[in-house]
Amino acid sequence: MTDSGPGATVKGSVPPEQAATEALARLRELLLRAGAGDAEPTEVSAALAAYWRENGETLRAAARSVSEIVRLQLLDQLYKWRDELSRQLPSTGQRR
Repeated sequence: MTDSGPGATVKGSVPPEQAATEALARLRELLLRAGAGDAEPTEVSAALAAYWRENGETLRAAARSVSEIVRLQLLDQLYKWRDELSRQLPSTGQRR
Protein backbone atom coordinates (compact mmCIF):
# COMPACT_ATOMS: atom_id res chain seq x y z
CA MET A 1 0.00 0.00 0.00
CA THR A 2 1.29 3.46 -0.87
CA ASP A 3 0.50 6.69 0.93
CA SER A 4 0.40 9.40 -1.71
CA GLY A 5 1.93 12.15 0.44
CA PRO A 6 5.34 13.53 -0.56
CA GLY A 7 7.06 12.21 2.56
CA ALA A 8 5.25 8.88 2.50
CA THR A 9 6.98 5.55 2.41
CA VAL A 10 5.82 2.57 0.45
CA LYS A 11 4.91 -0.35 2.68
CA GLY A 12 5.21 -4.02 1.79
CA SER A 13 7.91 -5.72 -0.20
CA VAL A 14 9.56 -2.53 -1.48
CA PRO A 15 13.13 -2.16 -0.16
CA PRO A 16 13.61 0.90 2.08
CA GLU A 17 16.07 2.45 -0.39
CA GLN A 18 13.48 2.28 -3.16
CA ALA A 19 10.78 3.64 -0.87
CA ALA A 20 13.02 6.59 0.05
CA THR A 21 13.79 7.23 -3.62
CA GLU A 22 10.12 7.16 -4.58
CA ALA A 23 9.23 9.46 -1.69
CA LEU A 24 12.01 11.81 -2.75
CA ALA A 25 10.54 11.96 -6.26
CA ARG A 26 7.18 12.95 -4.78
CA LEU A 27 8.91 15.53 -2.60
CA ARG A 28 10.67 16.95 -5.68
CA GLU A 29 7.31 17.32 -7.43
CA LEU A 30 5.95 19.17 -4.41
CA LEU A 31 8.97 21.49 -4.42
CA LEU A 32 8.45 22.20 -8.12
CA ARG A 33 4.79 22.99 -7.44
CA ALA A 34 5.85 25.26 -4.57
CA GLY A 35 8.28 27.03 -6.89
CA ALA A 36 5.40 27.68 -9.26
CA GLY A 37 3.28 28.99 -6.38
CA ASP A 38 0.97 25.95 -6.35
CA ALA A 39 1.91 24.64 -2.87
CA GLU A 40 1.93 26.31 0.50
CA PRO A 41 5.16 26.67 2.50
CA THR A 42 3.55 24.84 5.44
CA GLU A 43 2.76 21.90 3.13
CA VAL A 44 6.38 21.79 1.95
CA SER A 45 7.71 22.05 5.50
CA ALA A 46 5.44 19.25 6.71
CA ALA A 47 6.41 17.06 3.74
CA LEU A 48 10.12 17.61 4.38
CA ALA A 49 9.72 16.75 8.07
CA ALA A 50 7.71 13.62 7.19
CA TYR A 51 10.29 12.55 4.61
CA TRP A 52 13.12 12.80 7.13
CA ARG A 53 11.12 11.12 9.88
CA GLU A 54 10.14 8.21 7.64
CA ASN A 55 13.37 7.82 5.66
CA GLY A 56 16.07 9.25 7.91
CA GLU A 57 17.42 5.89 9.05
CA THR A 58 17.64 4.64 5.46
CA LEU A 59 19.48 7.82 4.45
CA ARG A 60 21.89 7.51 7.38
CA ALA A 61 22.59 3.87 6.49
CA ALA A 62 23.24 4.84 2.87
CA ALA A 63 25.59 7.61 4.00
CA ARG A 64 27.51 5.16 6.21
CA SER A 65 27.84 2.73 3.31
CA VAL A 66 29.07 5.41 0.92
CA SER A 67 31.52 6.71 3.54
CA GLU A 68 32.95 3.22 4.04
CA ILE A 69 33.35 2.68 0.29
CA VAL A 70 35.13 6.02 -0.09
CA ARG A 71 37.33 5.28 2.94
CA LEU A 72 38.42 1.94 1.46
CA GLN A 73 39.12 3.50 -1.94
CA LEU A 74 41.15 6.27 -0.33
CA LEU A 75 43.17 3.79 1.73
CA ASP A 76 43.90 1.77 -1.40
CA GLN A 77 45.13 4.89 -3.19
CA LEU A 78 47.24 5.97 -0.21
CA TYR A 79 48.92 2.56 -0.01
CA LYS A 80 49.68 2.71 -3.74
CA TRP A 81 51.09 6.21 -3.35
CA ARG A 82 53.23 5.10 -0.39
CA ASP A 83 54.57 2.15 -2.40
CA GLU A 84 55.36 4.43 -5.33
CA LEU A 85 57.17 6.87 -3.05
CA SER A 86 59.11 4.01 -1.45
CA ARG A 87 60.31 2.90 -4.87
CA GLN A 88 61.29 6.44 -5.90
CA LEU A 89 63.05 7.65 -2.74
CA PRO A 90 65.95 5.17 -2.71
CA SER A 91 66.80 6.03 -6.31
CA THR A 92 67.01 9.77 -5.53
CA GLY A 93 69.07 9.37 -2.36
CA GLN A 94 66.53 11.28 -0.26
CA ARG A 95 65.98 8.65 2.37
CA ARG A 96 65.36 9.73 5.94
